[in-house]
Amino acid sequence: VTEPTSNVIQLYSETTGWKPSDGGEGPGANEQDVFSYLIKTGAPMGPAGQDRHKLTAFFEVDPAKQMDVQYEINACGVVYIGFNVPAFLMAGPPPAFWDLQPGRNVAIIGGHCVILGGYDWQGVYLISWGKKYKMSWEFFAAYVDEVYPLVDEYFVTAAGTTPGGLTIPEWKAEMELFKAA
Repeated sequence: VTEPTSNVIQLYSETTGWKPSDGGEGPGANEQDVFSYLIKTGAPMGPAGQDRHKLTAFFEVDPAKQMDVQYEINACGVVYIGFNVPAFLMAGPPPAFWDLQPGRNVAIIGGHCVILGGYDWQGVYLISWGKKYKMSWEFFAAYVDEVYPLVDEYFVTAAGTTPGGLTIPEWKAEMELFKAA
């Protein structure tokens, strides 16, 4: 299910204070603040954003621990990441495969958040700017500084488990393990 753009704009406005009449991209948001808002208040859903959907939980995983990132993609189906955007990535239309670019402009021009939905030996699969891309593990290690598995009832199957086979109580127990690590 894809929500209408108006609901996305409403959520962005609610979590950042940005008003569409202000124009531009807005101030950006802190991921943990947005997730906390989604747990407490929920995201606008449905026609005219009159319904709300709440996130069940989130937790942070160390991006330097590639196996933990892979495990959480398997366990929840997706993880949400924040990363620093090097100038070379935006020098033209972003390439389909994001890798380190020796000799290119690596100045950081901002931050960006995306969903990772899979991985292989080369890197992770992501969705950004309405398109599918792939990020090499080297790019990931160099630029990603936040990783958040999200617990959402929408990801729970009819059998009562996440895509990786965990129940919500099992998943919450795992969150506690990662918090302690």
